[in-house]
Amino acid sequence: MAKALIKRSILPKAFCLEVRKKIEESSGAAGGSGVNASATELNSSMTSSSSYYQSSSMHASLHIENEMTESLEKMSHEDHSLFSQNHDSQLLQWFNRRPEDWAFSLGSGASTIFGWGHNHRGQLGGLDGSRIKIPTPCEALSMLRPIQIVGGEQTLYAVTHDGKVYATGYGAGGRLGIGGTDSVAVPTLIESLQHVFIKKVAVNSGGKHCLALSSDHEVFSWGEGEDGKLGHGNRDSYDRPKLIEALSGLGVADIACGSAHSAAITSEGHLLSWGKGRYGRLGHGDSEDQLKPKVIETLLGYRVIDVACGSGDAQTLCITDDDNVWSFGDGDYGKLGRGGSDGCKIPMKIESLAGLGVIKVECGSQ
Repeated sequence: MAKALIKRSILPKAFCLEVRKKIEESSGAAGGSGVNASATELNSSMTSSSSYYQSSSMHASLHIENEMTESLEKMSHEDHSLFSQNHDSQLLQWFNRRPEDWAFSLGSGASTIFGWGHNHRGQLGGLDGSRIKIPTPCEALSMLRPIQIVGGEQTLYAVTHDGKVYATGYGAGGRLGIGGTDSVAVPTLIESLQHVFIKKVAVNSGGKHCLALSSDHEVFSWGEGEDGKLGHGNRDSYDRPKLIEALSGLGVADIACGSAHSAAITSEGHLLSWGKGRYGRLGHGDSEDQLKPKVIETLLGYRVIDVACGSGDAQTLCITDDDNVWSFGDGDYGKLGRGGSDGCKIPMKIESLAGLGVIKVECGSQ
């Protein structure tokens, strides 16, 4: 589908049929009159919800799936003449930057999930055995049809289409968020979040704490609180999600976790960081720990659109909407990307990436 948008070629037939089938199903579920009605509604939505979409009329006569053939006229969302290449570029950028926004809202998600590797703590969510040597279907996870799966230090978290969060694996330090420190070998609902619609969970692969972002732009944290990485103004650990009050009202749009620090981006593009300050990984110009979220002042004149936090002797990366990538923190092994191994305590541009249209950053430990 992406290739068709980029090359302006005919959209894949199988994809178009599947979309039309979904439209028909959603119309039927809502008590509509079939494909015609819901297709018209889709047309109206696509042409009027955004100012850059041009208005158009619906001419296609649609039938049920077994009557859909190549002779049918294109529906508006299938017609390249109605949408410019710039529009499609915006869609692809959106899809890459915020894939969670694109989860189909009518109950779909991953249908079959496979797991393999170390399972000593039950972190593969219901598979039997401490070592899974080949990809194996995980029925317990698959039944949840999650829109996001993310793993921490011997833990796994799944977010479902209806905003619920499930955790499985090692429970030390309260990192699962289900209360207590017991480990669990099957996906278990984080009950204290069940009345909050969660859009995204962030955890570092080497991390013992988690962040969760709600649809109301609130952020919750739980797990090990050493270094102040939970953002509650202390170094306490919490075995259940707790609202980060310092972020309330700021309109948080994205979150990220390192092993010992955390970050959040607001809807205005401000970047905040907190937790362990060693090596300058927080970007505040020093190596002090921050027990509450603090705005990175160096970036106040820019709009941050993505952030990633590393582990170990950590670094942080971020992207600003002027097409620049920035890095700060520990510089060993050249992981800050500016040549050499010098670290820095405030964000600095990676000049070799400027203007390349970078859309996503990630960090390992080194």
